[in-house]
Amino acid sequence: MSKFSFLLFLKNIKYMGRCNLKTLSKIENNTYTTITQMNNSLDNLVYELPSLIERSQTIFKPKIKNFEETLDELVKTNKSIIRFGDADISIIEGDDAIYQKYHPILSRRLKEVLQSEDDNLMIGINYHYYYADLSDFLEFPKLFYRTSVKYFRERLNQYLIPQKQYYTAGFSQLYHTFKNYNCTDFYEKIRKIWCGKNISIICGDKTFKNIQHNIFDCAKNINYIYGPFNNAMDEYDKLLNSAKKIDKNNLVIVILGPTAKVLAYDLHLLGYRVLDLGHIAKDYDLVMQNMQRTEKSIVNFFQD
Repeated sequence: MSKFSFLLFLKNIKYMGRCNLKTLSKIENNTYTTITQMNNSLDNLVYELPSLIERSQTIFKPKIKNFEETLDELVKTNKSIIRFGDADISIIEGDDAIYQKYHPILSRRLKEVLQSEDDNLMIGINYHYYYADLSDFLEFPKLFYRTSVKYFRERLNQYLIPQKQYYTAGFSQLYHTFKNYNCTDFYEKIRKIWCGKNISIICGDKTFKNIQHNIFDCAKNINYIYGPFNNAMDEYDKLLNSAKKIDKNNLVIVILGPTAKVLAYDLHLLGYRVLDLGHIAKDYDLVMQNMQRTEKSIVNFFQD
């Protein structure tokens, strides 16, 4: 996410933490909102909802396969997947992201990848930008979606292709999004893609530093290519040249922030099957550890 949106997100968390039904809360424009005013706003929703529902029938909603449908296609086909999240949209729009400073070439290439119409390349976008059932979300991600998603959705929309089939991008961070999702079953199924196969993982030099349970440990053989944990685009040519030496029979996994999208795309065009899997190694590890999820742990998850 952009620096502005992330700071807004944290401010909102602090606000929610100190607000209760008997207090006044000061907000950014130096006005005050009271419980009476909030109740009046909620009461007014009764009158606003009919027009909002009517308008919702005409708004743009891309075709996005859900988590299970996306997984089924990954398991049953030999397609590559590249996923776009908040950080990638930030780079496209000229902002810095957590793992990558703005880079003009990266921004241009990300737009190119996002608008690919290659039938053998699955483009993942955020399902819950458009189909916002947040009932099973943890409170911290839920608050983010309610305060910041509009910013990203509006910017993503301008690059999407009407009638194109998209896939969900968020399967790499299930444990840090949902309260009750069956992460164990989902991850056991996705592991079938590489179990017993030779794989090559291109990742940051710190990505697996503290991993206790490696989601890729069922592979026949793993070859690692390491790049910078941050600002990997600065060494793109070196990374691509190293990747070109990978046997084309190997499945290639890329975990390298926004740069992963461009690298995965270029390797896909060279004939490799490439999976851009983001936070999946960390998320799986914490599932297996049954790690407690708190606001602090979720923020750390996306920053470390």
